[in-house]
Amino acid sequence: PEIRRTACLCKVAAHCKAAQGTYNALMVGLRRIRILDELPPVKPFRQAEVRVIEDVYPPKNATRRRVLQQRLVAAFRNVLPKFPTNREQIETLLASDLSLGVLTDIVAFTLKLDQKIKEDLLAQPLPDLRALLLLECLGARSRPLTLAKFPPEFSLN
Repeated sequence: PEIRRTACLCKVAAHCKAAQGTYNALMVGLRRIRILDELPPVKPFRQAEVRVIEDVYPPKNATRRRVLQQRLVAAFRNVLPKFPTNREQIETLLASDLSLGVLTDIVAFTLKLDQKIKEDLLAQPLPDLRALLLLECLGARSRPLTLAKFPPEFSLN
């Protein structure tokens, strides 16, 4: 199938072979990437030429960024009561000194959002804009907001 142009560079943290000969793999996301070109298939897995998408933190937003981070944590905590399992793990993460970029990644990963929104968030190099979009999603009243299982058992990607 066609691949999406924005992806996550991952490291295999663990894997196990399934009865049907396939593998389940636990991946740890390392960096956002833009796929520039898929290479010819010479191995049993896909390879591509990629460019890392670095988070960009404009200095002019530094003061506002802390407030934005606090607002995102508060809004995310408001939906946590609907998330009875693994709440302690998430609270530990939220209480740590995370960058706004990492915080937006955790929130986006945890929420069940439209696939297009998740792709837009992954492609966005400005954590400030990712946070604003997530705040909009967390504040949306027109559609029910649900949470994904954390940590997930398996990803469709």
